[in-house]
Amino acid sequence: MALEQAPDAVMVTTADLDPPGPFIVYVNSAFTRLTGYSPEEMKGKTPRVLQGERTQREVLDDLKRCLQRGQPFVGRTFNYRKNGEEFLMEASIAPLRDESGNIMYFMAVLRDVTDVWRVEESLRQNERLLRHVSDTLPAVLFVYDIENERLRYVSRESLAIIGYLPGELTAGDTPPEGLVHPDDLPLLEKEMLKLQRASDGTMVEAECRVQHRAGDWKWLALRAAVFDRLPDGSARQLLGVAIDVTESRRLREQLVQSSKLESLGRLAGGVAHDFNNLLTVMQSYAEMAQSVLPEEHSARTYVGQILKASEQASNLTNQMLAFARRRIISPQVFNLNELVREAEVFLRRLIPENIQMVTVLSPDLWQVHADPTQIEQVILNLAINARDAMPEGGVITIETANVTLDEAYVAHHAEVQQGEYVLLVVSDTGIGMDERTLARVFEPFFTTKEVGKGTGLGLSTCYGIVKQAGGSIWVYSEPGKGTTFKVYLPRATDIPTALPERVERRRVEGGNETVLVVEDNDAVREVAVAALQARGYRVLQAANGEEALELVQSLAEPVHLLLTDVIMPGLSGAVLAMKLREIQPQVKVLYTSGYTENVIVHHGVLIEGTAFLPKPYRPAELARRVREVLDSG
Repeated sequence: MALEQAPDAVMVTTADLDPPGPFIVYVNSAFTRLTGYSPEEMKGKTPRVLQGERTQREVLDDLKRCLQRGQPFVGRTFNYRKNGEEFLMEASIAPLRDESGNIMYFMAVLRDVTDVWRVEESLRQNERLLRHVSDTLPAVLFVYDIENERLRYVSRESLAIIGYLPGELTAGDTPPEGLVHPDDLPLLEKEMLKLQRASDGTMVEAECRVQHRAGDWKWLALRAAVFDRLPDGSARQLLGVAIDVTESRRLREQLVQSSKLESLGRLAGGVAHDFNNLLTVMQSYAEMAQSVLPEEHSARTYVGQILKASEQASNLTNQMLAFARRRIISPQVFNLNELVREAEVFLRRLIPENIQMVTVLSPDLWQVHADPTQIEQVILNLAINARDAMPEGGVITIETANVTLDEAYVAHHAEVQQGEYVLLVVSDTGIGMDERTLARVFEPFFTTKEVGKGTGLGLSTCYGIVKQAGGSIWVYSEPGKGTTFKVYLPRATDIPTALPERVERRRVEGGNETVLVVEDNDAVREVAVAALQARGYRVLQAANGEEALELVQSLAEPVHLLLTDVIMPGLSGAVLAMKLREIQPQVKVLYTSGYTENVIVHHGVLIEGTAFLPKPYRPAELARRVREVLDSG
């Protein structure tokens, strides 16, 4: 009666394990409900009537071994109902013994666990899926136990990102807070408090530095939410993800720095443009005053100091324009090795004996297209900086090489294009720089030197020159481990030309030709007129292009040279020159400007065949350039 009322199917068989047995001697009502077979149908049959295609042979073998040993058995396998329907059956089988201990029967309790199995299989599948997702995710998935302050689960990406195996982090020997940078701990604690008080579904985000097993710091972006709470509602466990954003932060900082330098460049360029007009006037009048003062006159000393100071100011504005990429350049195709060799001769006079200078030049170096005068300035500035970084002596190394920057390099360096480049490397074994200094190294007027020892424009000038040449410049340094600057200039495939010869300045001659000076700045125009008149030229002047054309149309004699500012209200210098040549085709043109981005240049490059005199200029420089243009073919 008890077995008939049992909710589970019960089957009793003989103890004969040899074929064709064992035989069924009893099944209860639950067995009929489970299988569809009545007791009458099953008596004298073997349990094999329940087996079918998917009944697992290894389970049956295991069952037989247990029963032969007289041991109980619990296992699962697929069986089939009378109507052929498949189900997963869980069997608990035990021997029934007589008073002497002999096995007389086997009793099996049978259950349909198909639904349970499906749930379990679904859970296992979900677990496999989650594990696969967590293991293939380029981030660390983690579960953090707030109550015990330890990690319960960490995905295996932890090894790639911070160098620790998941087991090392969950064992408790390496507490997570011990890996976080001390400066970032207060932020994480603050966010943790937010989560504990927040409602379900609330997610917090934070970025912090975590120390890699190798010792360096990685920036991780953390996103976490509460997924398990205590009975009182407080947070028990957090589910979170940690993404390595070290590289993206570095690229973001590069872009921010580049944008900042671009803004500073626009400001510096605008200031330098206006300041150059003032310097032209100051330098010119001071030089003219000096030329008429007797040698023994006490005022010559004062005027000389004015000229010296204005020359220094002129150098500063030129550096500012170079940084701002507003200098007009005359690029040519040349071999960088030749320029390094020329610069090396000059540098050896500036380098003390306790510093060794080594050059390692690639024999098959590609050509570059740049302004050689400016690239030489880059070499000199970097080498002199290297010298100043080694007061106790050391080694300066200048190298050149051909390099191809691929997609992998470009991905880690903002604003760099893939392609072939000529590499210039200037390195030293000096004191090096820390991260904060490196972040500002190309900013104008930033210097680590003592007051009076540097303007802070040397490296910013290098930055502007290289950028204007279409290249890039990068610095690598650590305190006590020296510094390396790498300059990448795009490869040029055109035929190289000879570098310009260094010529000694000769005595400036004047002339009697007619020169038309067109300049909208009254002070600059007046000083140019005075300087040319002092050299014997017949000088005409106009404040703008329209006035200049009216003046020329009223003349009976020819104008031999037009000296014009590039940018003026109304007609630009280039348009004025074009209209003037319609009237007097033989006229020669000399442009002057503090800087310009259009009209006579294309992207800052002087159009071939254009005569140009940059501001500020001194009377002697003006006279020399005027004479050169007048004498040109």
